[in-house]
Order: sequence, then C-alpha cells, then structure tokens
Amino acid sequence: MRYPIPKKIFKRLRYQGTPLQNIIREDRMNKTVKDRTNYPSYIELSESGELEERIHRAYALLESCTVCPRKCGINRLNDERGFCRTGLLPVIASFGPHFGEETPLVGTKGSGTIFVTHCNLSCEFCQNYDISQCGNGETVSCETLAGMMMSLQQRNCHNINLVTPSHVVPQIIRSVGLPLTRDSIFPSSTIAGGMRQLKHFAFLRELLTSICLTQNTER
Repeated sequence: MRYPIPKKIFKRLRYQGTPLQNIIREDRMNKTVKDRTNYPSYIELSESGELEERIHRAYALLESCTVCPRKCGINRLNDERGFCRTGLLPVIASFGPHFGEETPLVGTKGSGTIFVTHCNLSCEFCQNYDISQCGNGETVSCETLAGMMMSLQQRNCHNINLVTPSHVVPQIIRSVGLPLTRDSIFPSSTIAGGMRQLKHFAFLRELLTSICLTQNTER
C-alpha cells in the first residue's frame, strides 16, 4: 500500500502513535497533502482569517507602544516616537542578497536581507551603528516593504532575513498579510537583532520559519 504522505514522515508519525486512519482521513478532506516546504503555513493563516486577526492585535500594541520591552507607551499610530525613534511606518536602510551570514542561510544565491533602520537597543560596539543608531534609511510603506520581499524572492534568495526588526513587528506582519505577498511562496525566513518580549513571538508563529535570537529577549 502506498501511503499519501512521504515515507519518512509516515514513520515519524507512526512512532509518535498517530493513527494512520487520521492521516488518510485528513488527506481525503484536503484532497492533497500540502508540502510544507512549498506551502508556507502563513498562507493557511491568511486563508483562515487568523493572519488578519494577528495584524489587528499587533497594531493595537502601537497605540500605547509595548511592542518591545522598553514599553515607551507613546502612540505610534499617531507617528509619535519613543526610544527606537520609529513612528507608524518602518524605516529601511537597504535590502538585497547578503552573503555575510552563516553558510546554511546564505547558500549559493544569498540571504534576502532587509536592514531595518533604528533599534531598541543601544549597543556601544554595534556593527551596524550607522543604521541602528545614526538612522540611515528611508521611511517606507508596508506595501513597499512587501515589494522588497517579493523582489528578493524573484531574485531567488534562499530566505527573507530581517535585521533588527523587533520594533516594527506589527508592520512586518501587515506586509506579509497584504494581497501582494500573502498568496506568494516565500522561502524560510529569519529574524535577527534587537530586544523583544517572548510573549510577542505568538504573532510571529508560523510566519517565520526560523527565529535567530542574536540579542536580548525579555519574558
């Protein structure tokens, strides 16, 4: 008998005690088994309406900003600025294929890196000082940010690598949820740099395949 799922996955599920009948039943209900490497889970979030709900919840944090552990309490929906010096819209320094990351992330075509301007830390020896503290970059709309992600995908980058994005998590989620990007197939995504609260990772669950903690994290 040929099972409607890859042999390795079938063995893993069998050892975990998952009844084969449930696997087959789910397959029949969905008609096809979606390959997770080609069908990112954030597309399912969009189809179920969960992604839109997360966007609303994330933006609610901006009204009296608690996006990061600084908890400045300013109203970023009115473009007010706290420690991170970022208002309603994200500021982006640059984007493109990047070959300065670890080999598994870079591959042969580079990591699709988006350098977010400003940071909620103030590290004295920051390697991206001109971006994180000097503020080099341009304010962009979420639609423009989504277009950057699409451009990196079209250039065959292996992933979307967001650098110091902790203070613009709501805007990132909205960019992924736009019609421009939400029906697209993004490669695995990573997130690096900044200070964040663990409880807010719930917003990013299923949106980012890999989350690299390179700086402080607060519960």
